[in-house]
Amino acid sequence: MPDLMVVLGPLSIIALLPFGLYNAPMRGGGTLLMAVAVACCLGTGEVCAQTPVEQFELGRNAFHYQDYDRVIELLSPLLEPEPTLPAKEQVLQAREWLGASFWWKKDKVQFRQQYTKLLQEDPDFQLDPFFYPPEMVQELEDLRNQLVELKVITLARKDPVEPSVVIERTIKVNNPWVNILPLGGGQFAQRRWGKGALFLSSQLACLGANGGAWLYMYLENPTGDARAAAITTMYAGIGTFAALYLWGVLDSFAGFEREQVIEEKQEPGPGGEAGSRNGNLLRKEVDSGGDSASIWHVSPLLPPGGGVGLGLTTTF
Repeated sequence: MPDLMVVLGPLSIIALLPFGLYNAPMRGGGTLLMAVAVACCLGTGEVCAQTPVEQFELGRNAFHYQDYDRVIELLSPLLEPEPTLPAKEQVLQAREWLGASFWWKKDKVQFRQQYTKLLQEDPDFQLDPFFYPPEMVQELEDLRNQLVELKVITLARKDPVEPSVVIERTIKVNNPWVNILPLGGGQFAQRRWGKGALFLSSQLACLGANGGAWLYMYLENPTGDARAAAITTMYAGIGTFAALYLWGVLDSFAGFEREQVIEEKQEPGPGGEAGSRNGNLLRKEVDSGGDSASIWHVSPLLPPGGGVGLGLTTTF
């Protein structure tokens, strides 16, 4: 619209000039002066000048249409010698557009001048790489580094990123009924290997003594003191086994835990955006899959040569 008014202005003067001259003798030139004033108003547009905000919006449109000469014409008066825009955000935005326009016009001196002022007001300013070419973004970073080295600007301090720690735990859910198993079954289920081995060996020794005494009596059929000693050994073995079994059950219930950590791993977690500025402690608990306590199986044994026996197997 301003370009159209520039064209219409002189035409208006030419069109109204005869009318003014014709009426000048009668009205003392008043009509001529009025015609010239109207023509000047229509031609120059200076009487109805735009506000800085309106001129800023015109600069925005020119930048979006890539009319960089027009951007320089509109935005330079808003920033030099002093900014006339009311908001700081508008000043920063105008410098961004103006500096980019100088860059595309290959005026690197003005480009550096505008972005130096912009970085002085906002040292952490970044160009959007989606809208601006990589070369411009890199030149801005080079300029920022130079200004930091010269101590013209100071970048905002950022809290150090502490690496996070990932703790992975494998949880075993214990079955309380495993505590009543003989031969240290409860202790083995709780991974108390020392006590489990103690109850296993002692109870097996008692069962061995009981079974050995019974087998001796069955095969040898002793009499007198030998028979009495065998009977005593047999009952002592089974009695001691019962005492040890009761002790093992009570000990198993005393140390029983429904959930038990059977494995724990600590690994450094990812830094950067995956980490935390104050550090993260990430926990990952893995259930071992239901009740994973000891399972005992009793199955019949049928030897090839004849006879019957019992087999005892356990899994943890």
